[in-house]
Amino acid sequence: MFPFLCDLRYQTINVHNLLHLAQAVRELGPLLTHSCFHFQDKNGYILKMIHGTQNVSSQIVTAVSFVQNLPEIVDSLDESNSAAFKFYQSLVGSLQSS
Repeated sequence: MFPFLCDLRYQTINVHNLLHLAQAVRELGPLLTHSCFHFQDKNGYILKMIHGTQNVSSQIVTAVSFVQNLPEIVDSLDESNSAAFKFYQSLVGSLQSS
């Protein structure tokens, strides 16, 4: 009934998702047993890695790949007092403080 009651501009993805809500509860159980906060937190983390509006999907892939490979790269550093390691520490420090 939503399309008949409200203007088209109010028919967002959230309204569409309501069509599937009853089936999701039947398959997965009560809504109170599920949380999306973990995923929302990760979306915010990924959003901080995007700079600009061009090639967003490529930016996400590059940033996530970098974050996933960073521990291996750090392990390969020879000296813990090297410039590369200090740079890594500054990156980690800025991520933890934000």
